[in-house]
Amino acid sequence: QDLVAIHTPAGWTRALSSEESTFLAATPLRCAIDYPYFAERFCKIDDEGHGLRPLYPMWESQQVVLDRLGQLEKDRWGVHPDGCLLNVLKARQLGVSTLAESLVAHRILTHPNIRALAGADVEEQAGYLFRMVVRMYDHLPWFLKPEPRFPFVKNREMGFGNGSFLKTA
Repeated sequence: QDLVAIHTPAGWTRALSSEESTFLAATPLRCAIDYPYFAERFCKIDDEGHGLRPLYPMWESQQVVLDRLGQLEKDRWGVHPDGCLLNVLKARQLGVSTLAESLVAHRILTHPNIRALAGADVEEQAGYLFRMVVRMYDHLPWFLKPEPRFPFVKNREMGFGNGSFLKTA
């Protein structure tokens, strides 16, 4: 929080301590390799009319899906190069869509050259999923935000200087 207050468009308002410099160097790296670290500290979600809240603590249903995905990744490590596909047949209001969009946000915001899709059977729902990622991006601290690559197209696409982008369909 202090780093946000002392950073201005003109530069720093004071010299950084060695701990602050280390934090600024290490945090983007830690976020890239550690989804829970990123999500616990930096993912903000809409709390259904009550403003923003952190994604953590996760609901039990979200943790079950995340644990299953982690086990699938572990089982496939070094064997299958194409990643993981999870088909979640779910009831509504379990937080799985929010978890999925936070995973998408994590990947496109912390890794280069990722192509992601927020898709749904109806355009309105796809736009809702897309806006979840936009909200997460908008509330990142400046030192974690990749630069926008081209103007975002509202509810349609966003791209970053790291070569990653998100489209909706």
